[in-house]
Amino acid sequence: MDGRLGNEMFQYASGRAIAVRQGLRFAYARHRHSLEDAFDLPGGRLGNTILRLASIPLRRTRFYKVCKPKMRTMIPGYEFETFDETLFSCGPFARIIGYLETPEYIAGMEDQVRSWFRFRDVHQRRVREIEGSLALPPELRCCVHVRRTDLLGIRYPIAHPTDGLALPIGYYAAALARVPEEVGIVVIDDEVDFVRPLLSARPFVHYSRDEGAPVDMALMGICRWNVISNSTFAWWSAWLNARPDRRLIGPRYFRGWHVRQWEMPGLAVEDWDWIDWR
Repeated sequence: MDGRLGNEMFQYASGRAIAVRQGLRFAYARHRHSLEDAFDLPGGRLGNTILRLASIPLRRTRFYKVCKPKMRTMIPGYEFETFDETLFSCGPFARIIGYLETPEYIAGMEDQVRSWFRFRDVHQRRVREIEGSLALPPELRCCVHVRRTDLLGIRYPIAHPTDGLALPIGYYAAALARVPEEVGIVVIDDEVDFVRPLLSARPFVHYSRDEGAPVDMALMGICRWNVISNSTFAWWSAWLNARPDRRLIGPRYFRGWHVRQWEMPGLAVEDWDWIDWR
C-alpha cells in the first residue's frame, strides 16, 4: 500500500479483483492511511491480519514473484503506470506492486467492489449527525472537493509551472457554473476557503472541518451534485455516490490537465461531466 486513502482504495480494489478472478486468496499490506479505519473490509481486521502474517513466509519461497504493471510514456521525460491485463494471470504466490489507479481492473465487479467499501458505523453515525444540522436536503446540495496543498509543490514534466498539479480557481468557477444557483454547497477543502469567493450567491454553504477522510467521503456521496478535484480521494467519493440522480463534474485529463492528456484514461467514467480546463 502506498499513498493516501484514495490511492489505497485503488490498490485494494484492483488487487482483490485480480485475486478473485483467479480464485486466489488476497492479502494486503497495512499502511498509515489505513483502509481498516475507514471501512468494514471483507474478512474483518482479524482475518486480514492473519492473511498478512501467513503471507510473510510465502514471500521467501522460490514460488514467490513480484508483478508490476507496465509503464507508458506520456510526454518526453514522463512515464506513467497503465492498465495491464497480464496481471489477471499473475497466478499464486504473487506480490503486486503499483498504484493500479484505473477502474479497468474492477470492470464487471462494480457492485461487489461497492460492497467491500462499507463505511464503519462510527463514520456513518457522524454523517447522520452532520446531515441533521444542514439546512438543505441532499437533492439540493453540491459537495465541492478541493485538493491543493501537496499538489502545488509537484514539478512533474506534466505539471503547471506555478500551480503544479493543483487545479486553479478557474476550474472550480467553470464547474460551479454548471450547478443550479438554488443548490447549496458543502465544501471539503484542504486550503482554507479557496473557493469562498465563488460562493457568495449560494443559498447555503457548509465547510467540513477536521471530520476525517471517511466522513468527508461518505458526506460527499450523499449529495446529488459532486464537483471533484483531480485526486483519487475525490474520484472514489464520486464513484461511490449511489444516488440514481447524481451529477458528477470533474476535470478532463485529471492530473494531466495542463498537457491535456489523460495520465490514466480509465478514470474518464463515461456518464460524468468532464470540464476541459487549461
